[in-house]
Amino acid sequence: MYIKEPFPDESYVEILVSPEDFSANMSARLLIPFSYLDLAKAQSRGVFLMPNLVYRGNITMRREGDLLKGSYEFSVTPYTPFAPDAAEKLWRMMQTTGSPYLALNELMSLLYGSGTFEVLSPAVSFQNVTVELPVPAAPGNVTVLILRASAPVICDNPSVDEYRASFMLAIPGAVNASWVAPLTVDVYASMRGGSPYPLEEFGDSMRLYLDPLLNMLPWDSVSAVNVTILGYDYRIIGGSPPPKLSLWNSGVWHYDPAIQGRGISVEIEPPSKESAFLTIVAPALPPTFAGLYLVYTAVRALRRRRGQIV
Repeated sequence: MYIKEPFPDESYVEILVSPEDFSANMSARLLIPFSYLDLAKAQSRGVFLMPNLVYRGNITMRREGDLLKGSYEFSVTPYTPFAPDAAEKLWRMMQTTGSPYLALNELMSLLYGSGTFEVLSPAVSFQNVTVELPVPAAPGNVTVLILRASAPVICDNPSVDEYRASFMLAIPGAVNASWVAPLTVDVYASMRGGSPYPLEEFGDSMRLYLDPLLNMLPWDSVSAVNVTILGYDYRIIGGSPPPKLSLWNSGVWHYDPAIQGRGISVEIEPPSKESAFLTIVAPALPPTFAGLYLVYTAVRALRRRRGQIV
């Protein structure tokens, strides 16, 4: 049961948990505010994050032995057609440092991956490409010079089997103190069930730790995390921190890793007679009756835990 659908301009994280082995799939769309102060801070550290450019990246990793391994494809595109060689000029600026590949690595890691996975030395190429720019000179596409980089990436996460992410940040040429733009990030990750999956018995309930999945998100992402156990056999009854909202097999958490850390644990009640009945009968009931029965069993279970009924 999904508690709510996110708005198009809203960050969200959705985690779907299999009731068979407690494997899980995470999909996320994050809109991370990137401001003039963020740009100035990066430049003060010597990172070549320059205006009038569009930065894009795609990361794919799969499990190989004990590690996640894959590639990081990165591109820099001019923001307007009036500076078609802006990406090439960025590379020339990096060359003046004497370590251009290190400078490019720092830029790639700053935009995505820092604290999540390790970006190794990139390979660089340039390509004339016809694209649609954020600020076109005229309707239609234009041909510009794009900087492309490809780097191996590795990650030590024993629970995640597959990981994909993409991001985009567009910085205009005129940036003032009030400028803010979203660093748009899309993420997918799949987590295996069983050992070493972080699931443990906790009295009459179980605790499911979502850290391996949430650790694969950017550190500065703030969003709602919607967790759903597929099917009605298991019920979400709490967590740490507590969910903002829970309804049978779904729960919503406010996620701000900079304040609360990256960890969220979900407290789950194992199958009961009521949930077994609901699994069998609910699909045949009208939605109104199924919803009323769900509320009734939830209240009854709460009263039972408080010792009011047996």
